[in-house]
Amino acid sequence: MTLTELFLRFCVNYGAEWVMWFLVFLSGVSIYLVIERSLFFLRGRTDVAALSRDASTLLASAVVAGLRKRLEAERGIVAAVLRVGVDQAGAGAQAAEQAIAGERTRQRLRCERNLAVLATIGNNAPFVGLFGTVIGVLVAFHRFSGNMTGGAQTVMADISEALAATAIGLFVAIPAVGAYNAFQRRAKAALANADSLASMLLAHLRAKDDAARGSK
Repeated sequence: MTLTELFLRFCVNYGAEWVMWFLVFLSGVSIYLVIERSLFFLRGRTDVAALSRDASTLLASAVVAGLRKRLEAERGIVAAVLRVGVDQAGAGAQAAEQAIAGERTRQRLRCERNLAVLATIGNNAPFVGLFGTVIGVLVAFHRFSGNMTGGAQTVMADISEALAATAIGLFVAIPAVGAYNAFQRRAKAALANADSLASMLLAHLRAKDDAARGSK
């Protein structure tokens, strides 16, 4: 028995329904990841404008300890990055900068957690659906060749069922791609805001270090 005959026998015996169930499984995974990421970004929301104003005021008054206390009330990515810089403020601007860089990398990884899986589902679900359609078409023509009395109507009915796999694949892929793009934008925005506030802190610390060196 040739490889083609083996594959055709598999298609005839199992059809395209298992592909559709696999797409349903992928849809469930996608929904779970969307909910999980949505809750992550929701819990990490930060009023960046208010935090920026407060940080600017406190740093202008050289009240770094006050900024640390202000950051304790925040749980977001921006506050987490800024917090490690404030914790290292006493060691100088260079130490704070290194701490901020390390924390930024950690927060970026947290933001991008599971997004690769979501992107993979979005990019490949249409191809999985197309695979199911191809199997369905093969089965339809195989049945027609064994029973040609059914006519074109039978073939069209089988093919229309096969096309459902492609439709399901697109139904799974489109929301996954949209959610992936939305989460990527949220992550980039949060990290950009963190960089902005970190730059403000580092500028203050560098000025403080320069003043200390100048007084020696």
